[in-house]
Amino acid sequence: MVFAIGTIILIWTLAVPFSPVAFAVTSLPCGSSSRVGKGLVASLVVAIVFFATAAIGLGLPRLRGLLFLGLGLLGFTPVVSYFFVAFGPVLNLG
Repeated sequence: MVFAIGTIILIWTLAVPFSPVAFAVTSLPCGSSSRVGKGLVASLVVAIVFFATAAIGLGLPRLRGLLFLGLGLLGFTPVVSYFFVAFGPVLNLG
């Protein structure tokens, strides 16, 4: 739970306010509204992965493979979500 909350805090304190330099030759949406939308999507993905992992861990202990997969995804989400939110508008991701 702490890792999921920490990831969401990372998204909203570092990635959303971060303003990357947009390339002058492109007309990409580098504004804060694009980062806010991507931050919301990333936060929802983190929350869904956390709650799905918790539900599997509490309700279906025989599915340990999915539990370890969910924990691995929670460990991977801070890096992916930060770059998706901070640099996604510049690199035109999503």
